[in-house]
Amino acid sequence: MKKILVMDDELGVIESLKAIFHQCYDVYTANSVDEVFKVLEENRIELLLLDIILPKGGGLEILRELRQRYPETPVIMLRAVSSTSTIAEAIRIGAVEFITKPFDVNDVRVIADKAIQTVNERRQVEASRREAIETGFLHEMPGESLVYRNFLHEIRRLAANEEPAVLVGERGTGKDTIARLIHTLSVRSELPFIKAQHSPGREDAFEREFFGQDLEAAVSVGNLRELGKLDLVGSGTMYVEDLDLLPVSTQKRLGALIEGQSFMRDGGTLRVQTTSRLLFSVSSSIDQSVPELFDERLSAIASGQILRIPALRERREDIPLLAYAIINRLRSRMQLAVKDIDVGAMEVLRRYDWPGNARELENILEGVLFIHPKIDVIKIVHLPQEIQWNRSISPKSAESQQFELGTLEERTDAFQRSLIIEALNEARGIKSRAAELLGTTPRILSYRIDQLNIDHQELEPKGRMRFMRHNQPSESKCEEAVASS
Repeated sequence: MKKILVMDDELGVIESLKAIFHQCYDVYTANSVDEVFKVLEENRIELLLLDIILPKGGGLEILRELRQRYPETPVIMLRAVSSTSTIAEAIRIGAVEFITKPFDVNDVRVIADKAIQTVNERRQVEASRREAIETGFLHEMPGESLVYRNFLHEIRRLAANEEPAVLVGERGTGKDTIARLIHTLSVRSELPFIKAQHSPGREDAFEREFFGQDLEAAVSVGNLRELGKLDLVGSGTMYVEDLDLLPVSTQKRLGALIEGQSFMRDGGTLRVQTTSRLLFSVSSSIDQSVPELFDERLSAIASGQILRIPALRERREDIPLLAYAIINRLRSRMQLAVKDIDVGAMEVLRRYDWPGNARELENILEGVLFIHPKIDVIKIVHLPQEIQWNRSISPKSAESQQFELGTLEERTDAFQRSLIIEALNEARGIKSRAAELLGTTPRILSYRIDQLNIDHQELEPKGRMRFMRHNQPSESKCEEAVASS
């Protein structure tokens, strides 16, 4: 049977409610605040009926604590005579309904049943929403390995947790995507999600944009105060990327923010309270070690609330699922005919170590389809030679040689960039002609130009103006035909 809890200082009221509900509910009673929370800890209570006026600790104070500790438990307030302001305050805190003493038996049953039904429906909607989110995520980043299933379990755990957390993973593992997923699965999902990322040499600008500027300081220099990201995020989720790369002073300010749930704006003297949730990311090395942080409070978080994102080579059995998800996205985005990856090519992909993880896999497949836009099956011969021969740089040497050689995805991008620029120069900036020279379509060529951020300044003077004109959103096929003549 469903369980309800009644707290009232009048024995007659308690007995009346027990008589009303005993046939459909297990009725628990409490005479003190401690008893209320003891019952809630030991039982799954579907509904709490709470007197609004109590001799020891008012009902509103208990309601506030209940909303903090058990936000999903519906509370109906019992009242004899109470002011309108008290009722309004109870509604603001989170009471779902009121019952006035003396009460009608049928009214009480209807109100109680409706409150429980409403909460259960809301829970079902929330469960369906989260399931849809996870399904969408798994469609984009699928996996069935034990490592991946355990990883998804940790994501759910962090989503249900309100504490600051650190995401640790190699480059290309999707730390940004995971941070947003944690936010979307959390109770803060309807609130803002804001990403903060610093640029080397702009540390002062990062702190000013993150913490905001004091009103008087901003006015004194003739500018209106710009809200900092902490102001904008409110009670949402703030995601700070590459925590380990932030300077000592910034890390210390973030540590103080976590410790006191408050901060001072640049140029300000007053502390500002915040209820935002903080997520951080750090890029780990191949051995999954967490970089040392300058602030002890941040180090404590990094060693406690931590989510390790598995590298792709740690879940090789997921590579086929991920590869098919990628080519399905690319087929739709680039309007291609590709449908499959043959057995030999898939085995080559499984053997490769993928130092750039899922992002490198996507970049490689995208490059293959750019060079071979008409194939319907990806075969070994279509893959880059480094992957065919499994010449991925070993994990230990990857870091030492990365700067000099560049990763495979970086070298592939550089090679494609040079091919495209050469073709555009040969075609004097006309993309349709360049596409013919490259054996691809104008749509795919435009897609890769955008992906590689190729700018008109990189072309020879003869092709710059035509390339700029043909790169405008208003370009039509008719205009291109005229320009090509």
